[in-house]
Amino acid sequence: QDNKTCEMTRLFVDPTCHGKGTGRRLCQSLLDAAVKDKYKTIRLDTGHLFTEAPGLYESLGFHRCTPYNDYPRRMQPYMVFLERTL
Repeated sequence: QDNKTCEMTRLFVDPTCHGKGTGRRLCQSLLDAAVKDKYKTIRLDTGHLFTEAPGLYESLGFHRCTPYNDYPRRMQPYMVFLERTL
């Protein structure tokens, strides 16, 4: 990654908090911090089994992108890669 791109990693919300806006607020807080720190792009990846996660991220302005890290090729079909401009 370059010094204008950051990555959101290992973001989990307890299942008892699902559907209550907790994940959205947490993501928005991280997006706000990235803007404050003058990043231009933010990226993330999530496992394909986390079926609700891509929809949340897409509703926050992320779009699907090509793999951007060194995940083994055999693992890439099981991942969803997303990014957005800040």
